Amino acid sequence: MRSKILILLIVVFITIPVSVNAAEPKAAFIRSDGLWLKKGTKETRLVSESGLTQPKWSFDGTYISYYDFEGKLWAYSLSTHDKKEVFHSSVSLAQWSPREKTIAFKDSSILNIRKLEPYSPFSNAALGTGSYSWTPDGQGFIVSSDANLTPAGWTNVAIFHVPMDASGNTGKVKKLAELPGESDDFFAIGTSPFLFSVNKNLMAFIACPTASYSADRNFLSLLTTEGKKFRVVGEVLADINWMKWSTDGNFIAFIEGEGRLTTENKKLTIFSTTDNKKKSYTPAGYADGDFTWTSKTSIVVSRKKESGWNIAQEKRPKPQLVSVDLMTGGSRNITSQSSQYSDTHPVSLKDNQLFWERHQQSGIHVWQADSNGSSQKIWIENVTPEQWSIYQTN
Repeated sequence: MRSKILILLIVVFITIPVSVNAAEPKAAFIRSDGLWLKKGTKETRLVSESGLTQPKWSFDGTYISYYDFEGKLWAYSLSTHDKKEVFHSSVSLAQWSPREKTIAFKDSSILNIRKLEPYSPFSNAALGTGSYSWTPDGQGFIVSSDANLTPAGWTNVAIFHVPMDASGNTGKVKKLAELPGESDDFFAIGTSPFLFSVNKNLMAFIACPTASYSADRNFLSLLTTEGKKFRVVGEVLADINWMKWSTDGNFIAFIEGEGRLTTENKKLTIFSTTDNKKKSYTPAGYADGDFTWTSKTSIVVSRKKESGWNIAQEKRPKPQLVSVDLMTGGSRNITSQSSQYSDTHPVSLKDNQLFWERHQQSGIHVWQADSNGSSQKIWIENVTPEQWSIYQTN
């Protein structure tokens, strides 16, 4: 009798569905009428207001920051269901701490921070800030200064470490490096934010020249975290979303190629930090764009046939998603090429879910599939382009 009961329990246990794979995704997104939350299949409007942009999650998924139509920074609490004003006037480069419910932002060239729990007054972290990023431990910032034009030419861009409690005290600031001066091979008056490798040994960033040059040519650069070694690995457009570290930290993928036109001379390239070699994975006659790592050896990229200025924009081939095998160099289609829609901005989650943005006549929608492209379906309808953010744990 006992053996029969035991067998029955085993059968019941095996047949009960266990949700160990795909977790229920949640996304903050913008429509013309406000800030929305999508969780699983349910949509909720959080803020009813037009002109909102750039939703971003706090590290623990309890807050969503966004800008209003005037450029003011706000944070919406999912626990109290209210919004808090982070700063009273227009700001830029808002970034959440990777460890606390604290948000940093730039007011002109002043780097400020504000703790939301407990809700505290904002404080200055550093003056003279060009760009910045939090350090991975959340205890400070990597900050770049912008170059200045003098009668003798441009000064050099400098990079600093600023502890979170610096409060404008320059004695606590450490200069890490100074970028090279202007030459035929390099010119920078500022940088993008900084992306740390998984092992935290390297920082990747885009060194940007003046605006007229930057529209066509910028420099993807690597700097060791202590500031000792600097190198340029490729020429790129000034799009920080077009560079991403691999999950093991030894490779950085980026879209290489100068020229402001995104439909030609744009190659998916991998740079190895172990042997300082790089390799392009874009076949001749094609141009690559937005991409996401789906594993240590594969990338999903938005790819289209090359076209130049001689072809009207509305007649240029539309991009599709393809999966690139970095071991073999081969690729396979995730979505089909079509004249009716464009597939861009792929995002891969750790549980093998893939999301992307599809532009078509009926509107702009976020699609969802398994990372291999199976089970494709619309997840969010009618979003503002590039104004959606899926929550992911650090």
